[in-house]
Amino acid sequence: TAANVAAEGRIWTFTTAGTAPPNSPPPPPDSAAPSVNVYAPGNNATVAGGIDVYASASDNVAVAGVQFKLDGFILGAEDRSAPFKITWDTRTASNGQHRLSAVARDAAGNSATATDVMVTVTNDVPPPDTTPPSVSITLPADGQTVSGTLQISADSSDNVGVAGVQLQVDRTPVGAEDTVAPYAFSWITTSTPNGTYTLTAVARDAAGNVATSAPVRVVVSNGGPPPPADVVLRGGDVPTSLVGNWVPFSDATAAGGTALWNVDHGAAKIAPALVTPKAYVEFKFDAVPNTPYHLWVRMRAQNDYYGNDSIHVQFSDAVTSTGAPVYGIGSISSAEVVLQETDLGTISGWGWADQGWNGKGNPIVFSSSDTHTIRIQQREDGVFIDQIVLSPGTYLDHAPGPQQKDNTFVTR
Repeated sequence: TAANVAAEGRIWTFTTAGTAPPNSPPPPPDSAAPSVNVYAPGNNATVAGGIDVYASASDNVAVAGVQFKLDGFILGAEDRSAPFKITWDTRTASNGQHRLSAVARDAAGNSATATDVMVTVTNDVPPPDTTPPSVSITLPADGQTVSGTLQISADSSDNVGVAGVQLQVDRTPVGAEDTVAPYAFSWITTSTPNGTYTLTAVARDAAGNVATSAPVRVVVSNGGPPPPADVVLRGGDVPTSLVGNWVPFSDATAAGGTALWNVDHGAAKIAPALVTPKAYVEFKFDAVPNTPYHLWVRMRAQNDYYGNDSIHVQFSDAVTSTGAPVYGIGSISSAEVVLQETDLGTISGWGWADQGWNGKGNPIVFSSSDTHTIRIQQREDGVFIDQIVLSPGTYLDHAPGPQQKDNTFVTR
């Protein structure tokens, strides 16, 4: 209602009750800080596991949020509505005394910090692992007569987990430790004199507990001279020719840290091989004439894609076991090496393959004692190669490693 009404001619002036006069100053800013108190757990409480921490807070206007702190550091997210609380997993802190506090703030930016509440964390500490693994050799049998490359298998288990198993021959480590079950090893018996040897497997866990298997004794009996050495070529070797799309590629998972990469440009598959290819790499090597060699290539497909998983392999003077020329450089004949080795096969990382499809490839013979040339030419781009092995003995009947998820580096 109008409190005062004055008439001046035709001009009426109204003053309404409760209305501030014109040009009145704004209200004073809010400078009052909130109050805050951590009330649970209580001071000097002993805590363990997951607990709820509570704080009370008030303000002359309103509390905008409460931030809990542990030992002066932020603990979780700010709580913006009462009741103010946070769940604290005390197992994330060390056993012993810790300080809990909280900071309350209002919308004007005023803040206050609660008095520290001291608590003692007493979580159970698990006892140290002192239990050694169990380990046994399952293949070969004790007393077995062996020759050539011996495949050895071991079983191991542990209350927490097996970290690795190492093969030993007469207490001397042979090959690399196997860190993934099933535990398997190869021992080239032709590198040792005939006689009796003791095999053991040593298993360890992450806590440093060690166990040794019961011994398995084998009799090595190899007849005649050992086969010639394997030919092992690597992506880091200096090629005699590097043409077109092939480039060296630094790769920590490759033998020697370097692979050869046929860069993926989405080119169509080339089949058969080309007489004059535009992309190839060549290496020189020596081999014993008139000796069967098995060709193995360690490769991986870019993005594990089956359209990036094959090459053509040719030689300067390869022949079949009957002496007929085969896979010749400058011809359309080639050993087609495909990582996806069957119609239903899968690809995953590095793997070994030969020129066989749905089976093992035929051996290759070299007709002369001259230095030989191997040519790798493009069949599908996007393939990586890090090892080429021509084996007359060690890997004549089996691949150096699996067809996928391989980590085998053939020594030379």
